[in-house]
Amino acid sequence: RESKLATVQRTGSALRMRGDDLREALTHGGQVGRFLLLYAHALMSQISQSVVCNVRHKIDGRFVRWLLMFQDRAEADEFELTHEFMAGMLGVTRSSVGEAARKLQKMGLVSYDRGRFRIINRAAMEQMACECYAVVRDGVNGLLADTQGEWERQIERLADDRALRERLGASGRETVLEGYSARSSAAAF
Repeated sequence: RESKLATVQRTGSALRMRGDDLREALTHGGQVGRFLLLYAHALMSQISQSVVCNVRHKIDGRFVRWLLMFQDRAEADEFELTHEFMAGMLGVTRSSVGEAARKLQKMGLVSYDRGRFRIINRAAMEQMACECYAVVRDGVNGLLADTQGEWERQIERLADDRALRERLGASGRETVLEGYSARSSAAAF
């Protein structure tokens, strides 16, 4: 059954397409299907890394990672996020999110008031983030980009480079297997 639910994480513009039109475009093959498969691969790699991160890392590093990733996509130093939304994304309570936000503010890394964040010292935050931020950002098991143009270049690069696709796929698979094995899961608890 098809899902008709979309989650919007920030204000801005978006495009939409009727499902029938998308199915029609996919039946003809070509670039639409190819780009959607590449996007799905990159998204699954990011999701896999986030799941492993939620199991292995403490809230502070995960919270910083998440703020940096959100800023990367927002392409702005200021953005709005609710405790409830962040708690759901991180798998923690809203009070844990508030505590982590207050720590960052006290350290002078962010300013935070009523769900409005402003990144003040990104370089220090990158040092505080768990290694999962760099893994996803640097394309160890997925490709992300800072701008629309960079995203298009990365997708084209991935489409044209079979060895890169295989390397990223193998790395993502290894990350998931390491994070979900009985031995590594037991060690986390």
